[in-house]
Amino acid sequence: MDRMEGLSREQVDKLADLLLNMCLHFTGAQYTEKILRARGFGDTELAALGFDVSSEWAEMDSCVEV
Repeated sequence: MDRMEGLSREQVDKLADLLLNMCLHFTGAQYTEKILRARGFGDTELAALGFDVSSEWAEMDSCVEV
Protein backbone atom coordinates (compact mmCIF):
# COMPACT_ATOMS: atom_id res chain seq x y z
CA MET A 1 0.00 0.00 0.00
CA ASP A 2 1.33 3.40 -0.95
CA ARG A 3 1.79 5.66 2.08
CA MET A 4 0.88 8.75 0.08
CA GLU A 5 -2.31 7.28 -1.34
CA GLY A 6 -5.17 9.73 -1.06
CA LEU A 7 -2.97 12.82 -0.87
CA SER A 8 -2.90 15.40 -3.63
CA ARG A 9 0.35 16.38 -5.31
CA GLU A 10 0.20 19.72 -3.46
CA GLN A 11 -0.14 17.97 -0.10
CA VAL A 12 2.81 15.67 -0.86
CA ASP A 13 4.92 18.68 -1.91
CA LYS A 14 4.06 20.54 1.31
CA LEU A 15 4.84 17.47 3.38
CA ALA A 16 8.19 16.96 1.61
CA ASP A 17 9.12 20.63 2.14
CA LEU A 18 8.26 20.44 5.83
CA LEU A 19 10.21 17.23 6.39
CA LEU A 20 13.24 18.56 4.50
CA ASN A 21 13.24 21.78 6.53
CA MET A 22 13.01 19.81 9.77
CA CYS A 23 15.87 17.56 8.71
CA LEU A 24 18.00 20.55 7.68
CA HIS A 25 17.26 22.30 10.97
CA PHE A 26 18.15 19.37 13.19
CA THR A 27 21.05 17.78 11.27
CA GLY A 28 22.45 20.43 8.93
CA ALA A 29 22.78 20.50 5.17
CA GLN A 30 25.85 18.27 4.78
CA TYR A 31 24.48 15.44 6.88
CA THR A 32 21.04 15.72 5.26
CA GLU A 33 22.65 15.45 1.83
CA LYS A 34 24.64 12.39 2.91
CA ILE A 35 21.49 10.73 4.24
CA LEU A 36 19.59 11.40 1.01
CA ARG A 37 22.47 10.10 -1.13
CA ALA A 38 22.74 6.98 1.04
CA ARG A 39 19.04 6.36 0.38
CA GLY A 40 19.64 6.46 -3.38
CA PHE A 41 18.79 10.06 -4.25
CA GLY A 42 21.07 11.51 -6.92
CA ASP A 43 22.03 14.91 -8.25
CA THR A 44 18.68 15.42 -10.02
CA GLU A 45 16.63 14.92 -6.87
CA LEU A 46 19.03 16.90 -4.67
CA ALA A 47 19.09 19.82 -7.12
CA ALA A 48 15.27 19.83 -7.12
CA LEU A 49 15.41 20.20 -3.33
CA GLY A 50 17.82 23.12 -3.59
CA PHE A 51 21.16 21.45 -2.94
CA ASP A 52 24.20 22.69 -4.90
CA VAL A 53 25.29 19.66 -6.90
CA SER A 54 27.36 21.52 -9.49
CA SER A 55 30.43 22.12 -7.32
CA GLU A 56 33.56 20.02 -7.15
CA TRP A 57 32.83 19.13 -3.51
CA ALA A 58 29.37 17.83 -4.38
CA GLU A 59 30.90 15.37 -6.84
CA MET A 60 33.40 14.20 -4.26
CA ASP A 61 30.75 13.87 -1.55
CA SER A 62 28.60 11.70 -3.79
CA CYS A 63 31.30 9.01 -3.67
CA VAL A 64 31.34 8.89 0.13
CA GLU A 65 29.28 6.23 1.86
CA VAL A 66 27.40 6.97 5.07
